[in-house]
Amino acid sequence: MRILHIGSGDLASGAGKGLYNLHLALLEANIESRVLCQIQPKEKLVNVFPVNTKWTDKIRRFLYTHIEKLPLLFYPKRDQQIFSNSLLGFDISNSEHYVWANIIHFHWVNQGMIAISSMKKLKKPIVWTLRDMWLFTGGCHHSFACQNYRHGCGNCPYLKSTKLRDLSYFNYRRKLRYVKNISVTAISPWLSDIANESLLFQQNIITSTFIPNIIDTDKFKPKGRAINKLYEILPDNKKIILVGATDIRSPYKGYQYLEPLFEAMGDSYHWIFFGGSTVSNQFLLSNKNYTDFGYVNSDEELCEIYSVADVFLAPSVAEAFGKTIIEAQACGTPVVCFNATGPQALVEHLVTGYKATPFESGDLMKGLQYVTTSNIKEINAKLIRGFAERFSKTTVVGDYVAFYKQVLREKGNHEN
Repeated sequence: MRILHIGSGDLASGAGKGLYNLHLALLEANIESRVLCQIQPKEKLVNVFPVNTKWTDKIRRFLYTHIEKLPLLFYPKRDQQIFSNSLLGFDISNSEHYVWANIIHFHWVNQGMIAISSMKKLKKPIVWTLRDMWLFTGGCHHSFACQNYRHGCGNCPYLKSTKLRDLSYFNYRRKLRYVKNISVTAISPWLSDIANESLLFQQNIITSTFIPNIIDTDKFKPKGRAINKLYEILPDNKKIILVGATDIRSPYKGYQYLEPLFEAMGDSYHWIFFGGSTVSNQFLLSNKNYTDFGYVNSDEELCEIYSVADVFLAPSVAEAFGKTIIEAQACGTPVVCFNATGPQALVEHLVTGYKATPFESGDLMKGLQYVTTSNIKEINAKLIRGFAERFSKTTVVGDYVAFYKQVLREKGNHEN
């Protein structure tokens, strides 16, 4: 079994990190695995190879990335969130790594990595992991309330378009033509379900299966008072509420539902934050009742932050998975989130946390009060940690190996 993972973007964060963690876990399990990526990693990574090895390839990548955006100029009033057309990309069928592999595993492939039309050249079994909604939409990565993907897109609210035959419509037609005969996994049950409801999956007879991201539960584990310096730094007489994400200010992360809670929760709580974007605003600047750790690059430090909190608050409104939710529980900390999108499957209500009614700040507050007054962090410590073990390397790799074997059987491309 020889797996070639295909991914664009940074392997150190987001979808790229999910790809790389799976790749490393497969290697640990003695499964042959390689990664073909778009951007040369800064440091030497195991069995990772850039698709753009020549200086001419780097020019092509620059051109592909910018030409990709040109059709969006016809929609000057469009939403400024990411919208990908997948018009141009590299022909991976010419790569020595493609020749080596007997399964091609796609992850996140936009920004000039792969053109959808090039799928017709690939004659090997294809696995595609959904890390957002893009594969079955006309270009957006999260559709929020829009359900146009169910009938083929057009009249796109992202583009602020009033025409049926707009860019999203033609993008979808290309997917209907070229995205066929693939095997799909999704990183949450929610994402798997809505993919299966899409026109693309129904018309081209594609079915998605849920296999989660890997969380390294050997790394992320509770760090008690004896070995966690943060217990000495943070207030000992207040309940600690933790909020964190790579970009807390992202519209996907639900920051707007946090602001009403800052004052409503009162002085008996202390807020702590981590993330790539500052959370400071006029309220926080005048309030001493918070600590902002900023961007945290160390898993060891993240474990300390998760462990010291009484509750982790994740108010995301559009989340394909929710890695931080499982990391928090792996460190023994219960979670409050909305009962929606990816996170709804990551918390056991009233056992490992609280799932609030979407999208009500008042019920988030109720959840915070429940978790911090019922002491479920101490009472359900083993259950919280045990729930996170479902996302361990051993479990997820076992699921993928079984899936790969099934794909090879069904596609008739057996191991040499």
